[in-house]
Amino acid sequence: MIFSVIVIVLIGIIAFFHYTQGFFSSAISLLLAIVSAGVAISYEEPVVNNFLGGKFADEANGMMLIVIFAVSYCILRFIFDAAIPGNVRLPVLIDKIGAGVMGLFAGIIGAGIFAIAAQMLPFGPNIAGYGRFETSEDQQVQLSSQFGQAQDMYIHDALKNDKFDPDNQKKMIIPADDWVVGFISYLSQPAGALAGDRPVSSIHPDWINELFADRLGIEPGGKHVAVNSGKIPQITVTGVYSPASLPEVGGESPDIRKDQPTGVVKSSAAQTLLVVRTLVDHNATDDDNLFRFSMATCRLITPNGKIYYGVGTVADSSTLVASRLDDFLFTEGKGADIAFLVSPSDVFTPAKQGQSPRVADGVLLQVKRLGWVNLGGKEVARSMPASGDVALLRKPDVLRAIHPPEQEVSAPLVYQDLKNSADLFTQINVGTPDADVKDQQFSSGTVSLRDHKFSKLDINSTDTIQRMRQGGYPVNTFATPTGKSVVQISAQPAGDNPWQWADALGEFTLVDTNGNKYKPNGAIAKLKEPNGQDKMAAIYDADNAVNSLAKQDGRPTDVWIIYDVPAGTQFKQWDYQDKLAHKIAE
Repeated sequence: MIFSVIVIVLIGIIAFFHYTQGFFSSAISLLLAIVSAGVAISYEEPVVNNFLGGKFADEANGMMLIVIFAVSYCILRFIFDAAIPGNVRLPVLIDKIGAGVMGLFAGIIGAGIFAIAAQMLPFGPNIAGYGRFETSEDQQVQLSSQFGQAQDMYIHDALKNDKFDPDNQKKMIIPADDWVVGFISYLSQPAGALAGDRPVSSIHPDWINELFADRLGIEPGGKHVAVNSGKIPQITVTGVYSPASLPEVGGESPDIRKDQPTGVVKSSAAQTLLVVRTLVDHNATDDDNLFRFSMATCRLITPNGKIYYGVGTVADSSTLVASRLDDFLFTEGKGADIAFLVSPSDVFTPAKQGQSPRVADGVLLQVKRLGWVNLGGKEVARSMPASGDVALLRKPDVLRAIHPPEQEVSAPLVYQDLKNSADLFTQINVGTPDADVKDQQFSSGTVSLRDHKFSKLDINSTDTIQRMRQGGYPVNTFATPTGKSVVQISAQPAGDNPWQWADALGEFTLVDTNGNKYKPNGAIAKLKEPNGQDKMAAIYDADNAVNSLAKQDGRPTDVWIIYDVPAGTQFKQWDYQDKLAHKIAE
């Protein structure tokens, strides 16, 4: 409201000044204001790009629009005043009414230029109460925390509707900005009085809405403009892709936005998914090396005057992360795969048989106002390769949606602990003092020793654990090949069949942080018989993997799965039948 009042006051001041000058002088002034407005609107971007080189880009467009308008008007006024020093005398009534009318139109032109320039400055979505589309009042939300304490925050200036619907568009009381842009766009058409190489509408089909969009999703103090001028453009495109389909997840925390999209986005004859791989030069980033942008600041402009705003970004070349127009997005010194949903007839040239389609001539990508890239003629690939050059900073909730944690399967053993230990839970009397023995037999099985350690073990439940410990030659250490160490996973049987795991021993694999998998070299089961006695069953081979353990009488209460692995190996998970049984490390 305040902004509308300022514009009305400005129109009134200009109109009154012209009213005092007379009809003839006011008519000339209006003509000069129209020409000056056309020159200012046509040349403010080229001047900022070519002469300022993008310096002070956030403020330069608005300031240059005012400067060019004012300078053009003053020069033309000086020339006309010098050429026509006198006034034309008319009847007083006609002179005053005509001067007032001419002054009113001149005021609209001048105030419209002022209003457009103000909307080019790096303000928030609303300028003194004027916002192109309705935003919601401040909304308080609570963000959940992994530490159990919620965090309060406020959402400011969020769009009520996630699209620029003309039916919901708001205008000033006197929409001078719309009138000026519309009038100059009309005059810049090929048959217009201010016609040039390209009409204004071919570059800015919906300029006032674009200026509003440029103020969405960027924090105050962050750069609102990227510039593709000079030797190094700040925005470049390295690939254009049209995948047949992509799974879709929401780009915001569920605490902030409940209606997160899920499913699959598919390309069709009516609507195609187009992904533009956009890289950002470090000169476009803020002082903290972050490039701040939003989907409202990324748009495709087609030769027929259609504007397509971004619908999200693609993560890992595989998942569409949907974003609203005003969502705050950040990339740290890298780029982004920006996704659009477009009509193929607007964006593509017909592809010849056996060839990939190409982007039609005249299709422009615009990023943060002055980051223009001509996409015309670029090949549109179906397959989108992964790239380390694109990466966005995302919230933990969004990352979990992109890479949902793998669900643990129901395995016949329940993980308890992992230890780097070569010791058996009990000693076994091997009946010989020899350090190296092969297939030494005793009542409960056979053992082989290497350097007085178990290199092989095959034990049944004939004797109790207490009896196997008795004797003068106890051993309780597993031998391992050179450079390896023993890792033991302790577990407990699950389900109604406590021996189910024994036949599937080889299905339990240990996975390290590099993705390498290790099969068991053995297993130990501690048994409890109905009479309360403790027994054991065991199998171990230091040089080979084992696939099963013979079932014994008694119920296994504790189980140890043994792996020989390279020393120092770090592990991330324990798998059963190549599916996650337990997550060991994040």
